[in-house]
Amino acid sequence: MRLPLHPFFAAVLNHFGLAPGQLSPNGGRAMAGFVALSRSAGVDPSLAVFRHFFALCPFPPHGFYTLRGKDADGLLFARIRAKFVKGWKEDFFFLESSAPWPCPVEWGEPSRSSTFDPSLTVQEKAVADSLLRARGSSPIDLFAYLHHRNMAAANITGVVSSPPPTRKAAPVHVAMEEAAAARASAGKVTVKSEPGCKVPPCAPSPGKKRKLPEDRADGESSASFPSCPPGFSAPCKSPPTTSKDGDWKAARRLL
Repeated sequence: MRLPLHPFFAAVLNHFGLAPGQLSPNGGRAMAGFVALSRSAGVDPSLAVFRHFFALCPFPPHGFYTLRGKDADGLLFARIRAKFVKGWKEDFFFLESSAPWPCPVEWGEPSRSSTFDPSLTVQEKAVADSLLRARGSSPIDLFAYLHHRNMAAANITGVVSSPPPTRKAAPVHVAMEEAAAARASAGKVTVKSEPGCKVPPCAPSPGKKRKLPEDRADGESSASFPSCPPGFSAPCKSPPTTSKDGDWKAARRLL
């Protein structure tokens, strides 16, 4: 059983006057299998035809019910052994809905008339024959039949799409190289090298030129560092050089 309830599930619960929590897991399997088999047979799920093939039976303890196939009318699905439904009462949960529920939410007892065998019309008998032909020569194994793909095709549950593959983040230096390559391909600028210059010069900036601070012999900039935040008496000094000056200079060049 899936939420929101399939309209046929709500029709069955309304007919018997039951809340969803009163039905055993096998009852939900019977309804889901009937909807999926109706889709395979090319017919709409019919409440009268469903009652023709299934009977509502009490399920201990008091207040629970299940749906069992009728042998006389031809079993659509194979019997499910009781060991597959042990411990299901431990998984109950409460659920609220902002919209009105399409079925009873208060536990009740089915009326006697709701459990009577229905009298099928000529069209409903034809639907029952179509289901038996779609079933094949033997009852269907519900555990194999109610796989996700079959239930999604019958609109019992939505199709869960797999999450898109996550792209591994590239290292910072690789990302910077990719960005530089993209800018270069967008608009290439030819710059002549100055005489005696061993390193190619940078491309000219499209904006206004600004005077860069002169570099000292130790590689540090002569530009003054900003003053300290309020509460500090002395102006901020340049970061202390470590024994690994090469690492600090490489970091400055990267920045």
